[in-house]
Amino acid sequence: MKLIKSFFVLFASWSMLAATSWAQTPFFTHTVEAGETVYSISKIYQVTTEDIYRLNPEVRNGLRSGSTIKIPQNKGDQKFSRFHTIAKGETLYQLTQLYQVSAEEICLANPGLTASNFKVGEVIVIPPSKETAASKSKVSPNAQSVLTTECKEMHRVKRRETIFSIAREYGISTEELIQANPEMKNPEFKLKKGSMVCIPYPQQAPKTPSNQELIPQKTGPEKMQQITMTVLLPLTQNNSEGEKMIEFYQGLLLAVEDLKNQGTSVTVYTYDCGKTVGEMNTVLTRPGVAESDLIFGPLAVTQIPTLSNFCKQKKIKMVVPFSSQCDEVYKNPYLYISNVPKEILFEETYKLLQTQFSDRHFIIWNSGEQEKDDQAFIAGLKKTLKAHSIPFHEISAGGSASGLQSKMSSSRKNIIVSNSASLKALNRLTAELTAFKQAYPNMAFSLLGHPEWQIYTASQLNNFFRFDTYIYSSFYKNMNKAACGPFENRFKKSFKSTLQNTFPSFGMLGYDLGRFFLLGLSGNGIQFNNRISTLKTAPLQHDFYFKRASNWSGFINNKVELIHYTPQKTIDVIEFTKK
Repeated sequence: MKLIKSFFVLFASWSMLAATSWAQTPFFTHTVEAGETVYSISKIYQVTTEDIYRLNPEVRNGLRSGSTIKIPQNKGDQKFSRFHTIAKGETLYQLTQLYQVSAEEICLANPGLTASNFKVGEVIVIPPSKETAASKSKVSPNAQSVLTTECKEMHRVKRRETIFSIAREYGISTEELIQANPEMKNPEFKLKKGSMVCIPYPQQAPKTPSNQELIPQKTGPEKMQQITMTVLLPLTQNNSEGEKMIEFYQGLLLAVEDLKNQGTSVTVYTYDCGKTVGEMNTVLTRPGVAESDLIFGPLAVTQIPTLSNFCKQKKIKMVVPFSSQCDEVYKNPYLYISNVPKEILFEETYKLLQTQFSDRHFIIWNSGEQEKDDQAFIAGLKKTLKAHSIPFHEISAGGSASGLQSKMSSSRKNIIVSNSASLKALNRLTAELTAFKQAYPNMAFSLLGHPEWQIYTASQLNNFFRFDTYIYSSFYKNMNKAACGPFENRFKKSFKSTLQNTFPSFGMLGYDLGRFFLLGLSGNGIQFNNRISTLKTAPLQHDFYFKRASNWSGFINNKVELIHYTPQKTIDVIEFTKK
């Protein structure tokens, strides 16, 4: 009998090794979403772009939304965690058995995981098993269960018998029989006539828990009546940047005042964190910081990793108000990037243009100058137009009105796109378009511009109206909104100063951001993150559509819109419908 049990232990260990080898495949798959780039995907999974190109050489020509690409497992991080793409029919319970980790550990590693989004193609991070390498090398859990399982009797296999027929003969399930004989888990296992099989005592089969049962529903208050907020910014700089930080902070305070008027208590801690890592480390020891529900800051990009690590450890929501490039968001589920990253701004704009202008003819006007971001936008625009068979031509600055007219389509509406966001290029373009209007007064066209053009409305507003201009942007200071005038008056009355003439308005940014998070936390409590993509707070200038970068990552604002200056001298805002 001891010999038989030792034989079972040997096969159980081999079976577990086979399962582990199967689980540790060298790559997993990722389904591309709109707006993602090879760079952003590499940051999500902590691999290099070359790692992705090596497995997917075709993506050097661009990513296609909805396509599937291979991502290598990060071998350097293998001892800490790995990634798994959910397969058809797979359950959370099966993953706990496969990787020998608990459902609770998987859920803690994936704060964005819910029963509803546990679906085919979704990628989750698998935390390391708590078993040590030494314990794994001894006896597997299945083998140990055999040692403690008494066989009711031993069955000698007859000719043509199967696992199913033997289980039925003894009134047990096939799962119970396999559990008592772990070697049967080997896909290549075959019953041999004359071999001995352990027949266990019949047991009541345990119920396999569902995803809904294993993925806990977040419990806690639906509303928060007390919120502790900390602001960490360089507030004492005696320069224009310092003035912007002060105005942003003042906007936050007006949002706090709104919340207090609605009956929610808000405690505010404010510290000047300077711009160095050393200054940030000092500030993090100050009273109230570690007890915060919400922290706004910092300004300096070099301080973000330090504050992010602190907030992740303390489980504090961290809102980065200014920087759009922040790799920490891919590692910290408590971090929020409010300034839309350039690659997302461009990709969301292409989707807007595709839905709004698929019937147009595009003319790309080359000014002779181009910044790096402008170059990336135009390159992506051309690729999008080609992919969707939307016609376009290019023309150089300095040409004649007849030259531009020759590039115009007679069967489609025309839309002219400048390749540069600079004021110099804009002045030159509007001068050429004015001359074109004089030469061809009946030739209608529209103009597509860059976010920076909103800065030039003082001198270019009439041209924007005249040329039926669309400007893509993640923010818009709409002074026609009924609330904007009263806000400026309230700001002046509260702080004895007027809003600075900057674009965007830092006071409005602070107010919009403060209201979004404070009202969101106050009204939703523990469910804030689950409802964050549907929160509406009537912004003055900045609206937000936060979306997790992955199930284990933080949130990035994806809000993009087209500002339309119509010939009727009205201003409309066109948004992309989110799904």
